[in-house]
Amino acid sequence: MITPTLTVEAVKRRIDNASAVIFDNDGTLVDSMPVHMVAWQKALAQHGLTFSEHQFYAMAGMPASEIIPQLATEQRVPNVSIQSVIDARKLMLASQLQKVRPVAVVIELLHYARQKGLPIAVASGGETEDVLATLKYCDIDISRFGAIVTADDVKHGKPHPETFLTAAERLGVEPSGCIGLEDGEKGLDALRNAGMEDIDVRKIEGYPLPSCLRRAPNNFS
Repeated sequence: MITPTLTVEAVKRRIDNASAVIFDNDGTLVDSMPVHMVAWQKALAQHGLTFSEHQFYAMAGMPASEIIPQLATEQRVPNVSIQSVIDARKLMLASQLQKVRPVAVVIELLHYARQKGLPIAVASGGETEDVLATLKYCDIDISRFGAIVTADDVKHGKPHPETFLTAAERLGVEPSGCIGLEDGEKGLDALRNAGMEDIDVRKIEGYPLPSCLRRAPNNFS
C-alpha cells in the first residue's frame, strides 16, 4: 500500500538540485495504467492467460517480451505467441486511447523542469508507438524532450538500468546528476541501479493512485 507523503513543492526543491530530469511515461506522465491493464487482460485471455491487478502493477515497467513468457511459465500455458498477444493488446489500447489523461501533478513538475532550462527525457518500458500515441493524445509536446527512450531502444528492460542510462547518455549528462520520476517498483529499482535519485510519483499529493494501492494519507512534507 502507498501513503502520499510528498507535496509538489517538495519535489520541485529536489529538482532544483538536478542536472537533468527523466520521466517514465505510463502511470507517470500519463494516467494510462487502468487502460493498459484492461487491454493486457483481454489480450492475454485470448491465449488462456490471466493477469490480476496485483500482478499488473507489480510488473509495471517490464517489457511485454518478458511479461508474457513469465506469465505463460507460471500458469503452465504452452506455445503462447508473444507477438500475437502484443498485437492484440495494441489494438485494444488504441480503441481505448480516449480514456487516457495526463497526470496533472507530474505535468506541473515537467513544466517546472522546462522553465528551469533542465534537460528532460522520457524513459519508458513501453513500445515507441504506444508511448508516442499517449503523449500526443495528452497534448504533451514531444519535441521538447531531449530524448525519448523506449523498450525498442534497449536490450534489457526495467529493473535493469539500461533504459535510464541510455536516456542520460542521449541527454549528455552524468547519471549521478539525474533525478527520475517513476510509478512502478521495477522502474524505481532501475533508477537506483542507474545511480540516479528516484522519486515515486505515487507518493505525491494529488496523484491518481489506484484503489489497490491506496492507503490513508499521513503528514505531507
